[in-house]
Order: sequence, then C-alpha cells, then structure tokens
Amino acid sequence: MINQTRQQTNYCLGLASQSLRKGNGSLYNCYNTNNNEEDEAVEKMRKDIEANQDSALSLCTEKVLLARQAYDLVSFFYSKAFLINCFLQHLKLMLYGAC
Repeated sequence: MINQTRQQTNYCLGLASQSLRKGNGSLYNCYNTNNNEEDEAVEKMRKDIEANQDSALSLCTEKVLLARQAYDLVSFFYSKAFLINCFLQHLKLMLYGAC
C-alpha cells in the first residue's frame, strides 16, 4: 500500500513538473518567468513526501513488530495458565480422588 502511494505521488509530481515546464498559456508566461524556482519547489515537495512515506513505512513496520511481540506474550502466558490449570486439576484429583 505504501509503494502504491509512492508510485501515485511520483506520477502526480511528474505531471506537476511537466505542467510547470510547459506552462499553461499566456498568464503563465506573464507571471512565471523563473522555472528553476518551480522545479526546486517540486523537488522539495518530492523529497518531503518521500521522507514522510519512509517514516510511515517505518512506523507501520514497528507497529507490526510490537503486535507480534504482544501476541507472543499473550500466547506464552495463556499456555502457562493452561498448564497451571491442568496441574491444579491433577492435584485436586490426587487429593480428593484418594478419598
């Protein structure tokens, strides 16, 4: 999902930079004469978006690892509780079954 978002972002930024290079009519040419500033802005946005996507991926990975650790702990304590319960029933049988 993160990779799909990254591809879509790259596609959209590519369209934006192509639009800036081509211009969009006479108003563009009157008010925007410095394409380097726009190219730098698009590149800065691209870097910011990529950094945010990498951060999001890292956080997702961390969440998955924490969830696995929590599952392992719950599973461990559940199995211990099961064994203790079996041991308790065995003791009850030994104590009360002898009567």
